[in-house]
Amino acid sequence: MRITPKRRAAGVGAAAVALLVACGGAATATPLSAEPTAAPVAARYKTMVVASAHGAPIYAKPSSDAHRFQTYRRGTAVRIECQTTKTPSGRLWYRMYNAMPTSWVHSGHFASPVHPPKECYP
Repeated sequence: MRITPKRRAAGVGAAAVALLVACGGAATATPLSAEPTAAPVAARYKTMVVASAHGAPIYAKPSSDAHRFQTYRRGTAVRIECQTTKTPSGRLWYRMYNAMPTSWVHSGHFASPVHPPKECYP
């Protein structure tokens, strides 16, 4: 049994060309990926890399006297939500993004960012 491919009707191609000409070529000017996109969402965190050779200890509060959870090694990427200097020492601390419980890391363990994180609000 021999299988033959289906033949296209000759009028289909001509009808498509006539439609494009009638539309002024507008159908070809719109790319397939021209779907409307949502407005860009502001990033909720900044990714920073630990630069200190001794790592970066993570604390429960923005104070080195607070409970220490763990220490991240040098080269570890850390997601920072915001920064504050409203601490007893007045030094700059970063609050980690999406960390439960709330975790803080001193800014001295990172290279100075070109665009610093936003200010923390209570």
